[in-house]
Formats: sequence, structure tokens, C-alpha cells
Amino acid sequence: MKFFKFIVDPLAVAFTLFYCKKNLYSQIPKDKLQSFKNIYRTYNLKDIDPVMRTYIDGYMETDDFKDILKKTHEDKIIVEEEWTKNKNTIEAYLHEILGFEVSKEVHKVHTVYILPRGGSNKGDYRITWGLQCANEFENYSTVYLTHEFLHTILGTSSHISHAIIELITDNELRKRLNGLKDYSHVDKRRQANCKEYGCKDCDCSNVPDVGHEFLAELRTKINPFFQLFKKDDKNIYQFVKEMEKVCNGIIVNCGE
Repeated sequence: MKFFKFIVDPLAVAFTLFYCKKNLYSQIPKDKLQSFKNIYRTYNLKDIDPVMRTYIDGYMETDDFKDILKKTHEDKIIVEEEWTKNKNTIEAYLHEILGFEVSKEVHKVHTVYILPRGGSNKGDYRITWGLQCANEFENYSTVYLTHEFLHTILGTSSHISHAIIELITDNELRKRLNGLKDYSHVDKRRQANCKEYGCKDCDCSNVPDVGHEFLAELRTKINPFFQLFKKDDKNIYQFVKEMEKVCNGIIVNCGE
């Protein structure tokens, strides 16, 4: 089964760079910012304002962009090779965990050079993906592409579903692919910050599991049930409904 089609769209790369690089983002006229943010959320690039398209087209002619585009094509090869290596394992794992065959709809993966948190599911079977976090742990791209894939199945609006996706991919899948004994992890970004700010004898980079901090309470609450769920014959939708009852009353503050 083919889950993903990896592509490099120069316009998508340039658009994403405008969103993610401060020196480019600062060029966006204030009256175009909200429209720009909306397009970044939906990734409907055909809706780019003509004025903004002029800025983007101009940047695409620069040596800086041409160099980044070349690196993006190199990144595409890296992530595609990793996914190809692991895809049979992922297909079997998802069938086991979800309790049904996954859709045969192919997602377009827009490989871009830089992207906050690695990737994003844009809907309509489209995912954006960047490699800047890929050295956080082995098989990082496989884990998080599977994470984004599951947002197509379980949606993007529920914190409970998101926490379950994190347990399925960020933790259980990472554990299995990398031969780990548990979900614990040494967060390299936190570790780097500790060194930068001179922390001594600090263990804040040692985390019990992987995922968004604002979902940590939900993951902790759900995890014992998830360990049991792995052994029974319920499907993922039944499990989500059960966890909605279990987690009723937990308030999530995502800091937005």
C-alpha cells in the first residue's frame, strides 16, 4: 500500500519560508497578515493574494531560495527513503492498533525546508513536512508522518484524540521502531537549553514520554487504558469514545 506521495512544490517551499523565517515574515504587509495566516492553515496556495504572490515570486528568484530548494530536494530523498524502509512495519502496526484496514487514499506530502514542529496535516489528504527536528531521535520522520496520517482518521479538533495519537505514534511506535524499553526520552532541545543557560545537575531534559506539554495530563490519564486497549479487539473509534468519558472534566490549556 502506498500511504504517501512525496513532492517538492517550489511555491509551497517559498510560501512556508515566508511564514517561518522572521526576515521574510516581516515583509508581509500588515493588511495581508490574516489572509496569509489563513492560507498557511489551509494550504490552499491558489488563494495567495496577488500582492503577496509578487513578494514570493521575487524571493523565488534569489540565490538564497535556489539554495534552499536544492536542499529541500535532498531532504525529500532522505525522508522518502526512511519511510520506504519502514512502511510495511507501519501498515501492520496500524492495522493492529486501529482494528481495521487503513484507507488507500494517498496523502501528498509537501516536503519543505523548514517547518515548526516538523509537520502538519492540512486536510484533503495533504501533509507538510520538514526535517529540521529529525535528529531528535531515530526514525523521527516515520513516527511523525504516521502521527499526521492519523489526524486524517481521528481529526484535528479533539485534544483527547490528539493525546491518543501521541500515545500511538510519538510513544508506542517510537518505542517499537527503536527497540526501547519504555516511553521515556531525553529531549535534545531541552538539553541544549540547559547547556546554554548553564544549568547544572539538571534532569529537565529527561521526560517520561513524548508529546505536547499541554496534552501531558491527558496522556497520563489515558495511557493505562491504552496499554489495555493494545491487547483487546476494540477499534480505535470505540476507544476514543471511552476516553472521552474517562477524561471528562480535564481542562486543557494549550497556551493559545
